[in-house]
Amino acid sequence: MNFLERNIKADVTRFFQPLIDETYFEDKTIIEYDLGIGNVGNISEFDEIIKEIVEESFPKLLIRCHKYPGTQGYLPLNELLADIYQKKSGFSIKPEDIILTIGGSDAITELIQIYCSHDEGIVYALPSFPYWGMTAKANAKEYYIVITSQKEFNESFPSKLEETLTINPNIRLLLINFPNNPVGYNGAEQTCKEINEICAKHKVKILFDDIYGGLAEWRIKLFDPKNLFIIDSFSKRFAMPGLRLGFIIAPTNEMKNIRPFIANQYVGPSLISILVGYEIVKRLAEKDKLDFVFKKIKLRKETINNELKKLKIKTEKTFGMYVIIDFTETDLNARDVYNKLLKEKIRTVPYDLFYPPFYKGTKRNFIRLSVGMEPNVKQGSQKLVKIINELL
Repeated sequence: MNFLERNIKADVTRFFQPLIDETYFEDKTIIEYDLGIGNVGNISEFDEIIKEIVEESFPKLLIRCHKYPGTQGYLPLNELLADIYQKKSGFSIKPEDIILTIGGSDAITELIQIYCSHDEGIVYALPSFPYWGMTAKANAKEYYIVITSQKEFNESFPSKLEETLTINPNIRLLLINFPNNPVGYNGAEQTCKEINEICAKHKVKILFDDIYGGLAEWRIKLFDPKNLFIIDSFSKRFAMPGLRLGFIIAPTNEMKNIRPFIANQYVGPSLISILVGYEIVKRLAEKDKLDFVFKKIKLRKETINNELKKLKIKTEKTFGMYVIIDFTETDLNARDVYNKLLKEKIRTVPYDLFYPPFYKGTKRNFIRLSVGMEPNVKQGSQKLVKIINELL
């Protein structure tokens, strides 16, 4: 191996592994069970649908990429997405209320840039997906409310939100994610109603990260659609994170603020991603399989939950595709457990990655498991349970 290959190995194999022949590196580390990564895939029936698109439609799609995509979306895809969300929510959603973005993260970043000036900010719960990278890119201030469980969210989040917004009147946005990544809570109906009322009182807009919305009882319909921005993507719902295709569903009266800004920022998502995304949604709708991917994820979740009952420590009930194993009541450090599992070729995610690097508060001592990509969940979780029980 030359110097360059040796020094880029970790990055290349982590970020571009699907594109690389595994024999390329001599001293590679092979992951036997991937119970960490947040991608969704390895679903054979879904792969057949992709195969259909490649064989029947891809050449026709490719020759249409001779022009730049616009920022107004792709009308056939917007129509499909509007119909899906309108039926689910009961809201009035038109195709022109939808903006296609370069993934869900880009959608969040754009909205923060639009609604927060340099001295204004956004609030969200910790631990969380790394939203702090998006707020930094948007040059906005950010505020945190630490929540560690389903019980704590429902009992204390509304009051903590009220206090935070009262003390910091410069907050313009609340970002929520149900079911939550990584903790896995899903707001109770009354909690959601209280959040909605508090945001209306303080004139704070709600960004709802709905990327896992089909994996638990859906909460979006509990919020006021005139103050709600729904963010979703093809990464989880349609198991295609590589498309980097997301979308914003915004109140009609807010489009005058959003479209001009985005039109002046960038050209838009890749046209090939948009066209392939359309083919995926169209075929799933024709086959009545729009919830197909999430149904498979739910089955994997049931499997891992059954195996984790054999752990010597209890795991909390969670919603979504993630499970938390908390070591707070033990002598173990979750980062050490993560390293041990990785050495045994099981990938998980340690707790510290769900807090900003500059966060100085107490961090919950856990590892997060994911059932998104691992088809052999039963065997992987059995091995994981054995290793952790030996450490306890």
